[in-house]
Amino acid sequence: MNTVNTALLELLQRALGWLQKDITIEYAGDGLTNKNFIVANGDEKIVVRLGANQSNVLGIRRATERQAAEAAALAGIGPELICFCEQSGDMITRFIPGRLLSQDGALTEESIREVGSTLKKLHELPPIEGKFQPYEDVRTRIQYAKENSLYLPDQILELTDKLEQIEKDRDKQADHLIKLCHNDPFPNNFIIGDRLWLIDYEYAGMGDLYFDLVCASMFFQEEQTKLLLTAYFGECTREHLENMEQMKFVVTFWNAMWAVVMSKEESEKEKYESMAKSMFDSLLRMK
Repeated sequence: MNTVNTALLELLQRALGWLQKDITIEYAGDGLTNKNFIVANGDEKIVVRLGANQSNVLGIRRATERQAAEAAALAGIGPELICFCEQSGDMITRFIPGRLLSQDGALTEESIREVGSTLKKLHELPPIEGKFQPYEDVRTRIQYAKENSLYLPDQILELTDKLEQIEKDRDKQADHLIKLCHNDPFPNNFIIGDRLWLIDYEYAGMGDLYFDLVCASMFFQEEQTKLLLTAYFGECTREHLENMEQMKFVVTFWNAMWAVVMSKEESEKEKYESMAKSMFDSLLRMK
């Protein structure tokens, strides 16, 4: 039996009293930073996440994740949280049947409106203690990349100058923009079931609501983005679109530096370095 399965079985027995003879386990594959399993015990079905070792360097704050996941579950937006270990990042949630929004044919006008509605419900929840700080994350990751001789583009100073100017601009609007945000609501984190569910709150925290809106619409066509904004705000104005354009730079830079950090693992270096280079190319076209 491999180490991963041993850790999984130990967690199930410790948290739920489930024994190997009573359960069936389906390996749901690796997430970008975790390992995931679907486990059934009779009619009861759960999802188990075994946390990743590199969560600290990636800026994942488990206490904040737990607060956000609990709040989302109580609001009927996220799955029920059954067990959460802040030290390891191991987590058990109730299984939600359905399909990912990222699957073929799942993205319809109705589902886009639901995305807007779901994000608005999340953003209207009471504040939590933890903050999401993408600008500080980028600076920390750049320093980490330098210390570990990881890839950075030649134009990194120009890009950081623009990022800092955006940070100053957005700070002026912080009073009405800072909400409880997911900060990673890409289509693969939405499940279409009996309603639209938002899963995986690893990067959640108090942040700029436009970060969520940009993530959700990163691969949308222009009209789809306008539909999302209309669903969220009740209208789509020039100001909304300008905010989206500005925040798209931040989201892309944050994810590019995430990929740079992930490239430190030698077995994943080529994949994540290529991903980072592609996103930096996009950033340079936004200048």
